[in-house]
Amino acid sequence: MAWHTLEPASKLRLGEVRAFEIGGRWLAIGRTAGGYFAMDDHCPHAGGSLGEGTLEGECVVCPIHGYTYHVRSGEGMDDGEAVAVHEVELDGDVLRVNLPEPT
Repeated sequence: MAWHTLEPASKLRLGEVRAFEIGGRWLAIGRTAGGYFAMDDHCPHAGGSLGEGTLEGECVVCPIHGYTYHVRSGEGMDDGEAVAVHEVELDGDVLRVNLPEPT
């Protein structure tokens, strides 16, 4: 595992999710009332970019078919498929994401 930074964290407004390439991976990173989150950007159902989706509470909604994924667990709320979620930490205005090393 290795920590990667996204600066400034204030790029992300409350209620927003966006796609970022970090550490050679595409991630959907956003901010809910519960804090920041990071998950793989690829919807396992239809391949849509979750970073181009919308937030509904603690779930990201895929822009292709509207499937939803919980931002803390990655659990698919519609069909049980899940996306990988990644540990994040905030230090001032620096957001760090802990990602597996490339294989």
